[in-house]
Amino acid sequence: MDRLLFGSKNASGDKPAVPSDRRIWRIGEFTAIQRAEREAGAAANQHPATIAPETLRQLLAPVRPVVGNGTQPLFAPDEISDLIEPLAEALSVAQPGMTCCC
Repeated sequence: MDRLLFGSKNASGDKPAVPSDRRIWRIGEFTAIQRAEREAGAAANQHPATIAPETLRQLLAPVRPVVGNGTQPLFAPDEISDLIEPLAEALSVAQPGMTCCC
């Protein structure tokens, strides 16, 4: 980490660390990512997880649930674009006793 006149900068150019106590990422009026406690009795997960936003895009884009007699994309391309950064941040600060949901 490099020391600068007005603070410090990560040498890799990464964004500042996400506060570990952040629980909600507001995306739009009706859209948010939220960290929540896991359900009682559920096994611990493998959080925190570091997943690049573009990797999340590649994982979410092909998801197509069955609707009626066919399938349709779970997310529109613009929805995925809005979700991937906050979701990557939420997963990076989640703990084994937590889950992230949209």
